[in-house]
Amino acid sequence: MNKVLVADVGGTNIRFGIAENREIRQVRKYVCSQFQSTEKAIKTYLEEVKEQPTYFVAGAAGEINEAGRIELTNSALQLDIQDICRRFGFKKGLLANDVVFHTVKVLDLSPNEWEELNPNTSASQKNPSSCVIVVGTGFGGSYSNDGCVEASEPGHHEAIPSKRGGKTDENIWGYMREQREGIWEDYISGPSSLRIYQYLTAIRTDRDQLAQTPKEVTALAHQGDDAALRTYMVMARFLAQFLGQEIPDRHLSNIYLGGLVKEILSIPDVRKEFLETLYDRPGKYASKHAKKASIRLIKTNENLAIEGLAMVADDIVKTGTTKRILKRDLRLFDLDEDKKRQNIMDRRALTISERLAAQGGR
Repeated sequence: MNKVLVADVGGTNIRFGIAENREIRQVRKYVCSQFQSTEKAIKTYLEEVKEQPTYFVAGAAGEINEAGRIELTNSALQLDIQDICRRFGFKKGLLANDVVFHTVKVLDLSPNEWEELNPNTSASQKNPSSCVIVVGTGFGGSYSNDGCVEASEPGHHEAIPSKRGGKTDENIWGYMREQREGIWEDYISGPSSLRIYQYLTAIRTDRDQLAQTPKEVTALAHQGDDAALRTYMVMARFLAQFLGQEIPDRHLSNIYLGGLVKEILSIPDVRKEFLETLYDRPGKYASKHAKKASIRLIKTNENLAIEGLAMVADDIVKTGTTKRILKRDLRLFDLDEDKKRQNIMDRRALTISERLAAQGGR
């Protein structure tokens, strides 16, 4: 069986694994900043695990261009599917946005692998339209219709504040808007949790800023720290406002929430604030559609995207492509076809030079 190198390249970490028959092994995690290029990261991994995979399937945190390249949103790294396959001799390569692969795996989860946040849902499961939101260093998301995944960047949509969040939220909206671009990722992400926390502690003369990183904000929130809890309350309201605007537009049946959202909503008071904001405060139109959607909190692990990559890798080995992702949202590369094209171009160039030489000799 052909081995497939799979890579999940995020804004902070890179995860590699070897996929065979939808099984994943030799998983390693590296920090993006320790490499000058993705190629060096691949070389380091392959030397460590001493494997020689035939194919390559990768997801990266950014938008893919027509040439098959992704420049990462929150990192200096980039992936070029053609250059990587040519350099390492991979027969076939596939590249897409990282959340696409996360969604592929999430759609394959069983009910015991998520928690239903609204068990009284009347969501239609006939040809369901689903959304998967993953919050980490960035705000990623993708959609699917009847199991076929569509890449998207909802975190890069313009954030439209609601007046229902109260004075504190309005002040934070204004403060963040002055510093950032005004997209949802600026308000709902790991880095944004630290910025909100810093704002809330800065306006309190009786408070020290105990947290210096997003992880420390999370730890403090779970310890009951007032400023960290208020940070999560604000983010929960922002997330509910995002969904309140997104659900009616897409008429979604299922919404899966993962990554940092699990940490946010695992605190009972924060979860209550999220649900009350989503169902009672966005307005009747949004709330009506939200109540019809099945909102599921993923009991996640950090290898979900890798496992989704393994599922697509299995498709590549068996069929040479995949039907799990819309064709417009991925780039496929075939090394044999590339060599054939190059040979044809070389022959044409030779023919032209021969003609020119012949004409010059007359």
